[in-house]
Amino acid sequence: MIVWVMSALLSSADADPPRTVPNVSTLNANRESFSGQEVTVKGYLWIGPEQLYIVDRRFYSDDGWKRASGCLSLVNVGDIDKEAGLSGKLVEITGTFVTDNITYGISLMVCGETGIDLHGAPGTAIKAIVPKRKKK
Repeated sequence: MIVWVMSALLSSADADPPRTVPNVSTLNANRESFSGQEVTVKGYLWIGPEQLYIVDRRFYSDDGWKRASGCLSLVNVGDIDKEAGLSGKLVEITGTFVTDNITYGISLMVCGETGIDLHGAPGTAIKAIVPKRKKK
């Protein structure tokens, strides 16, 4: 048992850190380059009755993703707290980039073919970005 725990700790220490990607559009434009890789991307989160995705630009309606410059579905989300006040907020999400989210099953909460797998841990994968206040 101790050997197994030590080997797990050592292998996780050797794991490559997630690649930081400037935005959702960059991920979608370079699908094959990022396929299956752990990535960190910033964007605006939308959580609604049938929406669960991140986009490049802020929006204020359910169909905002159509006008946004990029959309990335969130898959394998787990138990996300819809009341946490993150919908419409700038966030940083870390997970595995997937080029075909249909492999996760049919869902009404997708906005396109691509997605980011949160490994069932939204509390770890999603971090709100607090904007810095301007000095007067």
